[in-house]
Amino acid sequence: MLDYKKAGSTTKGYTIVVAADLSQVFDDLLAVLNYDRRQHSIAVGRKVASVAHLVPAHLRSDLVVAGTLHDIGYGYPLSGFHSVDGARFLAGLGFSSVVCHLVAH
Repeated sequence: MLDYKKAGSTTKGYTIVVAADLSQVFDDLLAVLNYDRRQHSIAVGRKVASVAHLVPAHLRSDLVVAGTLHDIGYGYPLSGFHSVDGARFLAGLGFSSVVCHLVAH
């Protein structure tokens, strides 16, 4: 299994893996979401991956990860504000601060 911390890093090999098949990489995390939200999250991640070349290289993989997991807080509600809940959840798993900030905002 791919290490999520590495998936959100700028390591070139992982960037390619994340962009290639987001549903497999994040299937276990997205499983808590209903089918429609899960499909939406994967679609957003793919869309972000298609335009990630427009941002600096060191931010691309974090941007794709954040796009894919932007709604994860719906599966782990604590405060009632899904973006904050998602960012806190991902921080607890060790995702980068960039991913967590993007999810929160």
